[in-house]
Amino acid sequence: MKRMVLWLVIGVLILSLCSCAPNNRSDGTTDQAADTADEVEKEITLTDMMDREVTIKTPVKRVIVNQWDAAEACIAVVGEDFTDMFVGVGSSGSLKEFQKI
Repeated sequence: MKRMVLWLVIGVLILSLCSCAPNNRSDGTTDQAADTADEVEKEITLTDMMDREVTIKTPVKRVIVNQWDAAEACIAVVGEDFTDMFVGVGSSGSLKEFQKI
């Protein structure tokens, strides 16, 4: 029974590692849809809490966040490229403002 579980775990590990491999084609071509997806400019329309529509052009090149925690979360999601997009942080998370309360 232990041997069967061991082989099952090994099989799952092999399959999961194979799914992480890059998609290289033998004819030397790459997936052109993935290459051009980053270059396409499009717009995203959002509605804020006051029912105003905000249109954002993509790809986003500059970002301002309201507090440092949001900047750390963006770095976790976007990666190291976020440090090039980051241009400012607000003071809404300032401890001095909360100490006055």
